[in-house]
Amino acid sequence: MVIPAGTAIQNARTSSQGDTYTRDGYHLEQTYGRFTAACVWFEKLFGKDVRKIKLISQKKSRINKLKLLK
Repeated sequence: MVIPAGTAIQNARTSSQGDTYTRDGYHLEQTYGRFTAACVWFEKLFGKDVRKIKLISQKKSRINKLKLLK
């Protein structure tokens, strides 16, 4: 399995945020840089489109949060 996190970062660099996805040109920026890579990992590992996942309130139980993975 290939997880194309680098491709996602390169594509994101063409967005309005520009070349800000890394801290020093090598290491991912700690918020949206890492979030972008995490989304790619999630999609590859679980086969779900992260754009279709709804936000679950922190007040919900842990069991309800696990429903995302089903």
